[in-house]
Amino acid sequence: MTQYTIWGPLEKVISHRQRVTRLYRKSLNHILSWDMDRNKWRDNAVRLRVVFDQFKDVKDPRLAKSILKKAEGEFFKYQHPQPYIAPWAVGGTLHERNMPPHPKTLELLPIQQEWLDEWIEYYSTHPQD
Repeated sequence: MTQYTIWGPLEKVISHRQRVTRLYRKSLNHILSWDMDRNKWRDNAVRLRVVFDQFKDVKDPRLAKSILKKAEGEFFKYQHPQPYIAPWAVGGTLHERNMPPHPKTLELLPIQQEWLDEWIEYYSTHPQD
């Protein structure tokens, strides 16, 4: 059986408490990806909290580590294939969408500038009704 971990090289660096906290927060975010309705999300979040609270007082480090590995496996099994990313975050729907164009992009060619000047001159001398 494959051992699942969502931390990679960080697995040895961060503490067990940090790993549990991060798993909980990632799980909450993925629950929100499955259903954007906040009322349903809140119900699921409360159920998730109950599951995490069941194992809160485990003192045996080996048992706690095995529970965490199993929970990470569950997370991998049920994570959303396309998680919601905030629009302003990197990879989000609005990230770099309205960046200002390069200054050269807004420059007109000489012939285009002539056409624009003619157009402005024509419409300034011929008022429209």
